[in-house]
Amino acid sequence: MAALIGRKENVTFTKLTSLEPEVAAVLSKHPGNLNLPAITQLAPEVAKALIGEKEHLWLALNGLKEISPDLARELAAAKCALQLDGVETVTPEIAEILGTHQGSLSLGLTSISPDVAEKLAMHDAWLILRSLATIDVESAALLAKHKQWLSLDGLKLMTPQIAEALGHYDGDKLDLNGLKSLEFEVAKRLANAKCAAGIYLNGLKEVSPDIIQALANGNSTLSFQGLEFIDTSCEQALDDAEKKLRAMGKMMLWQKADQPMLILDSHHQDGSHDKGETLSHLWKLRGKSLGSIAVRALHIKDGNSRVVSEAVFPVEDQRQKSIEVQLQLKSLDESLPSNGKIFDPSLSVAVDGITTNAHEGEKFTMLGEFTTHSYSMSGHLNYENTIMSAASAAEITSYPKTIESMIVASRKGVDFFVVILTWQPIDEVNRSVGREASGI
Repeated sequence: MAALIGRKENVTFTKLTSLEPEVAAVLSKHPGNLNLPAITQLAPEVAKALIGEKEHLWLALNGLKEISPDLARELAAAKCALQLDGVETVTPEIAEILGTHQGSLSLGLTSISPDVAEKLAMHDAWLILRSLATIDVESAALLAKHKQWLSLDGLKLMTPQIAEALGHYDGDKLDLNGLKSLEFEVAKRLANAKCAAGIYLNGLKEVSPDIIQALANGNSTLSFQGLEFIDTSCEQALDDAEKKLRAMGKMMLWQKADQPMLILDSHHQDGSHDKGETLSHLWKLRGKSLGSIAVRALHIKDGNSRVVSEAVFPVEDQRQKSIEVQLQLKSLDESLPSNGKIFDPSLSVAVDGITTNAHEGEKFTMLGEFTTHSYSMSGHLNYENTIMSAASAAEITSYPKTIESMIVASRKGVDFFVVILTWQPIDEVNRSVGREASGI
């Protein structure tokens, strides 16, 4: 076990049926995702030892069928993502406790009541309910208040009334990949949802032009990557919708041979932000038909925003590329009169192993307790994306989602550090060059 725990890779123990606190403490030090499918019971004190200080990783405990309030409290205190797909029912009390969890949360709920939906909607990270095959209108309306990534891939059918309720969702990303068909009235109401990262409908095998047009009337990236039957009228509707959404900074994702795209595959974090230490973030991506990639780090303080590090890579290639974005955030060993730290940031971008010169950055200060906000992003990225942020105050009740709202919050004494990734498709770069050459 010790040899496995030392490796930065996913580990599954299929025959481990029980845990003692001492063994759990050893497992907590594993730097990769940890899967314990045979654990059917877990004492709260063992859960506390198992979780330890794990961050930005998955802990899968899918053998658990039910959890007590005491166990839920220990699990909710975890900084890592939790997969509890064996838990098919929870009480409003348990839902309220789990709703305080700050990492991604996957539950195997097969049904949901309005009381439970209301509590889970308060969860402030990726919420995954892929076993939920049906939902009532009231529960859908309450889940629509969730502000982060929401996965409802278990839903196979949707009525206009459910779509109306989900149309009020204005969180990060809405997964509805279990839907096999879509009516016009459903599409029209779903289009009202304002999703920063999009509405994903990858379970649809075919879709009519009027439904594409109805969804494109909204302001969300749309994903139809499961389409198998695309006739001429459907392709034209997809092309028209893509142009319309691109003008709003959004995307239309479907299986088009030359379609520009950038996909985030993984995000890893190492080190710490203790004084004298370096915190490293590494994002691994892939893309094609890319014009350029730019990453910039912002420090937001007292109502002002300034760039403290920046890296730009002019790709200009239609072929598929492997991309790595790295942030080195060094906490300087310098004393401050108040409780805070001085950081020295450095950003770099590598494409197929070729790295830009790392931007040395400008030092900045974060006062108070430094807390990183979890962004559970993966998959296709929009043209502009916040891939990491941190705040100087842990007591923020509602974490700001936009740079504008962070600037407002900073006037109340909260400092922010934000990393933003933007990219351009190659045709946009070529058009810009053409305009400059023609003097337009």
